Amino acid sequence: TIAQAVLESGWGRSGLAVNHRNYFGIKCQSGRYGALANGCYTYRTQECTKAGKCFTTTGSFRTYATMAHSFRDHGNFLKVNSRYKPAFGYTRNANKFIWNVWKAGYATDPNYYTKVTGLMAGWNLYQYDTWK
Repeated sequence: TIAQAVLESGWGRSGLAVNHRNYFGIKCQSGRYGALANGCYTYRTQECTKAGKCFTTTGSFRTYATMAHSFRDHGNFLKVNSRYKPAFGYTRNANKFIWNVWKAGYATDPNYYTKVTGLMAGWNLYQYDTWK
């Protein structure tokens, strides 16, 4: 979770994080933003095709009243979306968990898994795993 927040928010410095407290790049879906967000805001974003071609576009992202709401919504988002269910078979293996989240479509960046696990290893974020 920490590595995803670091990557998605640029260490908390992105406009989305600073202005709207969205640390995970979670988007609104057809104007819906769930129970923990308080609205949607359009930002420029990078998306990539399955072939790995990336392009700039716009997306409607969830906005939050607090950082805590963003983090809580991230966990809820993963839990309530059935496409992420396979990841929860690996709650004791952070790398396999994030692999499954990425493969289920959480991010379109073809290097997302490598970037997240690189942050986890480089900053020893595994120490915060609560299952130990």
